Amino acid sequence: MNLSEALMAGGIKELSSSEKYGAINELIELADQKGLLNDKAKFKEAVVNRERQQSTGLENGVAVPHALSEGVREVFACLGISKDGVEFQTLDGKPAKLIFLIGAPPAMNTDYLSVLSKVARMFIRPEMRRKVLEAPSPEDVMRIIKEEELRMSGGVLFR
Repeated sequence: MNLSEALMAGGIKELSSSEKYGAINELIELADQKGLLNDKAKFKEAVVNRERQQSTGLENGVAVPHALSEGVREVFACLGISKDGVEFQTLDGKPAKLIFLIGAPPAMNTDYLSVLSKVARMFIRPEMRRKVLEAPSPEDVMRIIKEEELRMSGGVLFR
């Protein structure tokens, strides 16, 4: 599964919270509004439990809170963008500016792992992070991500 497909389901928003769990809650609300959750409380519990085990803050301003949960209907990703950053206990200690919430039901583990790996591979590139942070709209973010998927696939998009 491509990241753009998962984001089409979940959506992209500018975050208002500057706190880790506040940002996660905003993204869970977005997923719930999109009809992606059949049990919001169960999914939230899974994400929070995963986060308490080990922070999903990566490096270079990226965090990827995620969970497999029976509370989720289908694989999705929601992207929260924070221009000022959110303290996320990242590996390099820098605030997270791009926060990808990823969820899936347990039966869709393969697609879930595919989306997680695509976020990691795509956003390791400084230019990609910069482009997304500078994008003026969610539509522009989607275009940038689709272009990167095409580049990474050698011009052919595979599921």
